[in-house]
Formats: sequence, structure tokens, C-alpha cells
Amino acid sequence: MYTDADDEALSPGPDVRVQLQRHITTFATASTTLAGVESDRSSGDDEDGTGISMALQLVESVGEMVSFQPVWAKPSGAAVDVEFSGRTAGGNPSHPTFMYNPQYRVHIKPDMSERAKRSTANLKCRLVGDDQTSYNVKLVWNQGERVTEYVQGPLTDFALQLPDFSVISFSLQTQDVVADSGEYRYGQTSVSKAGVGVGSYTLVPSSFEANRASKATLRIQSTLPLEVSSVPQEGAGMFSRTVKGQWSGSSAAGRPSLGSYEQNPRYELLLPEPTTILCRLQLAATTGTPIPISIAIFKRGPSGSLKQQVATSGPYADPVSGVVIPQTHLEAGIYVLVPSTYAGGTEASYVVSVYATRKFEVSGM
Repeated sequence: MYTDADDEALSPGPDVRVQLQRHITTFATASTTLAGVESDRSSGDDEDGTGISMALQLVESVGEMVSFQPVWAKPSGAAVDVEFSGRTAGGNPSHPTFMYNPQYRVHIKPDMSERAKRSTANLKCRLVGDDQTSYNVKLVWNQGERVTEYVQGPLTDFALQLPDFSVISFSLQTQDVVADSGEYRYGQTSVSKAGVGVGSYTLVPSSFEANRASKATLRIQSTLPLEVSSVPQEGAGMFSRTVKGQWSGSSAAGRPSLGSYEQNPRYELLLPEPTTILCRLQLAATTGTPIPISIAIFKRGPSGSLKQQVATSGPYADPVSGVVIPQTHLEAGIYVLVPSTYAGGTEASYVVSVYATRKFEVSGM
């Protein structure tokens, strides 16, 4: 059999992959052994959580004796406690609050040891929680940043015909989901993926129901070194205010071109000193039909009138997570926030979350 001293004498053969388990089965022949390790399992459950894939290199095969050389480093792992409570119980991707679920940055490092030099890993994530709660885990190629939206399937150049027969077009970029545990499962769920490249990913565990409190443990195993850290919530470290409202009756005034834009709900934003601000507008609940929305900030004129626009979330759009004014620097002063829908007469409830690097006040007008 192979030993470290045999390095110079052996001619390396092809790479094969095997699934290592706590219990080892002795195969009768070399052909049976090779057949047993031919396929590399990239998904599915390992019920007791003890197995992990790693690569071996076929070095020598003589009769019924097969020799292997390990070419991957010792597996790396991490465990984190996950708590879904209050705002962080965001529910499944159909909820506007999905983005507030706990998220984790998984940074996979290359193994540059002399005998490995591997740049892809076999990764396994397993979440175990409350038996009465169903869970899902997604691994997303997102540079370790917070995932705000999950769109199933490629969705680009999306055209929407509105009630007034006008058409608004916008693009939605699908998150690059590397691995998904599939349907929500009660008590526990897991996902395995082979060939995950080095780099930073975002791991998103979620429960199916929003606002359902539960605790779980998330275990991550990798055949390459990895680091796991929590992804900060949007607006972390900033002052924050949340206001709730609704478009109804005359306040469902729609976009500016309809002529009554200033009848939309308005909020006075007081900035005592220069600050950087971030603002998100979301529908309070999912609706059966798409409702494109937008939010803008204006300088306040006499009697609360709208003067120059200083920031906007951009074109009207209807992502589940809402629309956002990215971090924008504003001078000290009094401003007006205006949330609006594209079509006039659209009645719905909404939530506006405002974050700033300095103390501020926001109130209805």
C-alpha cells in the first residue's frame, strides 16, 4: 500500500472522488471499489452528518489491491447558532422581509500546500432546528454581500402592462444560486455541492413562515479552508427610523406625469448636519398583481412644496424586497420624502426604512 516514502517511486494516476463515512465497507475487488466511487455526489442528504467528500489520486492497482494518494487537505468546518426572531424571521423569498433573514459570508480559501494546490471544494451545509418549523438553505455567489432578492429563473428585460395600458420595462438580475436545499423541510435541511470555487459566497438560511421565531444550528463543512462570518443587516451602524403608511383615495396619486404627484403621502426629513442617507421603500405585504413603486427625496419649498429632487430609487420597479435609494450624501436642511406608485389609483400599504450616519427626524406632513 501507499506510504509517504513512496512518493518518488510511484507514477500518479487519474483523480477519483470518494465519499468517506464513519463506517468503512471492504470491497471484494478493485473493480467494485472503482465502481463504488465513480460518481461524485453533488446533492442529497447525509443523515448522520458524518460524511464528507474528498479527492484521492489513484497511484497503483495490482490485482485486488488499490493504492490511493490523498490530494486534498484536512476538511475544514464551522458551526453557527442561527436565531429567527422579530425582524430576522423574514420567511421565504415571496415575503418582502426575506432579505432580513440571518445571512453568512462563507469565504473559501485555496489550499496551497505542496501536495494539494486545489482551487475548488466540496461543500456541505446542514441546518438543524425546531421540528415544527420548515427550513431552507441557499448558497449564493454574491461576494459575501447581503442578498436582498431571490428571483427564480432568468428574468431580464421584463415588460409590464399597467391598468392604464401603458407599458413599463425594467431589468431584474437573477442571483447566482450555487446550491439550494430545495423544498422547505421540517426540523432540518441540508445541501451539498461539489466543485465550489474559491471566493466569497453568501449563505442564506430561512424558515418558510415570516415572523415565526425559532433557533437552529448551521454546520458548514468544506474540503478547503474556509471562514464564516455574519453579514451585517442593511443600515447596520446607522441611525434608523421606520414609517408606515398607505396609498388610498386621493393620496394614491401615482407618478409625476399624471399631474397630481404632490398628493402622494409626504414625509418631512430634518437633517441637522450633513449626513449620508439610505432609504428603502417596501410594500407591507405581497400582492396578487405587480405594483411598481419608487421613492424620491426633494428639497422642501414654502408650505412643504417640492423643489429640486436630490435623490431617487430610480425607475419604477416591483421587486419583492422593494426599491432603495443607495447611500447618498446630503447637506444639512429640510427635505421631503415621497413614496409613490407608477399607476394612479393603486391602493396599498407600505413601509419606509430610513438610515443615516447622523441623527435625524422624519415625520408625516
